[in-house]
Amino acid sequence: MLSALLLLGGGCSSQRKDMTKVSVSKKNRLPDKKVKIMEIKDNECVEVTSKPEFIFEFVDMAPISKVFELSKNLDKLVYLDINAKWCLPCKLMQRDVYTHKETADYFNEHFISYMVDMESGEGPDLKLIYDIKVLPTLLWLDHNGRVIHRKEGACYHEELIKNAEIALRTPRR
Repeated sequence: MLSALLLLGGGCSSQRKDMTKVSVSKKNRLPDKKVKIMEIKDNECVEVTSKPEFIFEFVDMAPISKVFELSKNLDKLVYLDINAKWCLPCKLMQRDVYTHKETADYFNEHFISYMVDMESGEGPDLKLIYDIKVLPTLLWLDHNGRVIHRKEGACYHEELIKNAEIALRTPRR
């Protein structure tokens, strides 16, 4: 079991009272397994989330070339979330953003959404192709796999939609 600490106030750590302990199982596979985030209630650690139910319609197809083919057929950009099992900001986006109805409605209408674990499957190749140095890295791609827009690091609803709008306004080659 990996443990990470999230600066939120309160705390589960015996050494740091200003931290909340977050545990993420190494066996989790994105996006359909549990994320365990703990907080303090009545001086005890309690689980506040378990399995996020995504409203974003992430396509489940590999390799990514099939996603690009779908993108071309539907004339939509690809929204690619490159993340890792151990990445806390990635897990928080999964819990808070991909379960948010208004944000999901916007993305489901305008994009083909695809999520990749950087450390498994085609993730290591995509890490090299797209020069991934920060997690999560959010990419908007055309049907040829060219980057239209890039956002490094997590972002929430309004910021994510603003980035999506930039991608939609960017002229395609």
